[in-house]
This record gives sequence, C-alpha cells and structure tokens, in this order.
Amino acid sequence: MNCSAFDTLATTVTAFCNLFINPSTPTSILIQTIKLLEANAAFQKLLDQLAIHQRNIIRIKVLIDETSALNQQIDKCLHYLLNSRQRLHETNLSDKTFLSAEKIPHTMLLDYAAKISKYSLAPDGYNPAKGLYGTTPAYFPWPPEDAMRKGVLMAPRVESNLLKKTKSSPVKNDIHVNDSDLIAQITPPLKKPETNVFMGLDLYDPKDQNESNH
Repeated sequence: MNCSAFDTLATTVTAFCNLFINPSTPTSILIQTIKLLEANAAFQKLLDQLAIHQRNIIRIKVLIDETSALNQQIDKCLHYLLNSRQRLHETNLSDKTFLSAEKIPHTMLLDYAAKISKYSLAPDGYNPAKGLYGTTPAYFPWPPEDAMRKGVLMAPRVESNLLKKTKSSPVKNDIHVNDSDLIAQITPPLKKPETNVFMGLDLYDPKDQNESNH
C-alpha cells in the first residue's frame, strides 16, 4: 500500500498552519489551501483502498475455512470409496446359484406370449358399470358377477347344494328318487360349443401340442 499520500497530507497541513503563524499573502494562502484539498482527496482514496483491503482479507479467511471443510469432505468420500472398492474385491462374485442351467427355447416363450397377450387387457368398449360389454364373447374372462352366477361355472355348486338339501330332508312318499335322476333334473342340457366362446382360462391348447408333434 502506497503511504505517500499520507506523507503529502501531513506536509501540506504543516505548511498551511505556518501561513497563520508567519505573515503571508492571500495568494500563498489560496495556493496552500488548494494543495491541502488535493492532499486530503488523495488520502481519502487511500482510506477507501484500505477498506477494500480489509474486506478482501475477511473474504480470504472465509474462503480458506470453506476450502478446509471441503477438503475434509473430499477425504471422507475418498476413504469411503476406497473401503467400498476393497469390499467389492473381497466379495465372491462367482456365486451362480441365481443362474438357471436349464435353457428355454425362444419358440416356447413366443408361443406363451401369443396366448397370454389377449388376456392382459380388457376388450375395447368393455365397461360393465355402464352396461357396455363391447366385443366381449360369451363367457370371456371379464364377466360381471351376476353373469358368473348364471353361467356354467356355478352349475356344479348349485347341484351340490341341491343334493345336500334333498338328502337332509327325507322324502315322505313311497317314490324312490335316485341321485342320477335328481342330477338329470337339475343339470340343464348341454349346448354345443358356439364360435367365439371362451371355454376357460387355461393357456394350454391340445391342438397346439398335436400340431407341434406332427
């Protein structure tokens, strides 16, 4: 830091004070006054530079502290990475218990995907809450509950319940009722399978097995 401005100000102040001690002309007083003002302005700039210097020192100290803290964090991260790397090298990666020795043909996977794909989403326009069934064929995997109760899936249960109810209440007349006759009366006549009728959720198709054998 240049301290000449302070020396100039001190010399100018001394000369200005001597003007009042010794007799002097107004011109000399004016000249010394101008010099005093210039020296004061130069000294004020020096004070401003000193304030900037002090702020920079404080900022440097803050940056030094932040650098030290960041260096400590970096050291911790490096130690953590080093320990993790050592544990990875010590881990036995030759474990093959999760690997399957059996190979599955891709044709089997494609055939399975072709069968299950049509059951993954409901058909277009299917919304039972609004009474919309879209292009759903009969006995498709998404029937409403009342249709399930009326369908062939509940027939065996209805037959079983009727048989239990009939056997629990004895017949008062002399007519002998056979179980086969009772089942014949309860069981509705079987209809021929119609086209576009879903027969079950089993993905196994015997026709595919026969075709693959041929």
